[in-house]
Amino acid sequence: MMETEWAPALTINGETSYEAKHECKIGFERTLERMDGESLHSLVLWHYPADEEFASPDYLDQYLQCAGTAERLTIEFRYTRSDGTYVHFVLCREEPEGDETSAIHPRYPSIQVYPEDVWTAAEAAPIFDYYAREVMIPDWVLGREIEM
Repeated sequence: MMETEWAPALTINGETSYEAKHECKIGFERTLERMDGESLHSLVLWHYPADEEFASPDYLDQYLQCAGTAERLTIEFRYTRSDGTYVHFVLCREEPEGDETSAIHPRYPSIQVYPEDVWTAAEAAPIFDYYAREVMIPDWVLGREIEM
């Protein structure tokens, strides 16, 4: 049985989707650096079967997403289990030490994050690069399950 080969794609601001060939060649840092919280405020990295024609899906089973600005991003990972239920994680460098949270950006007042959950574009880029290649998050990043 042949294993499926996956091709990465990006969705910008929940509206425009395209194949992420350019980002895979040069890395994701330049794209993430353009995040200003307004004209570019969210990215979703997902995969589709490489032997199929590119098309935006109605629903994503698995993805890596970020929201905010290049200076202050939150990164989340979602995958669907074999039973059809999904698990959603916020990615962090370490487990939160305190209870203090803050909004990731005024555009997203309901997204409250711990200091350990905040990434810059430069810090997020290797995570996106790895996910684009491997279709999984790197083992040097922690994931804390959250309810959605």
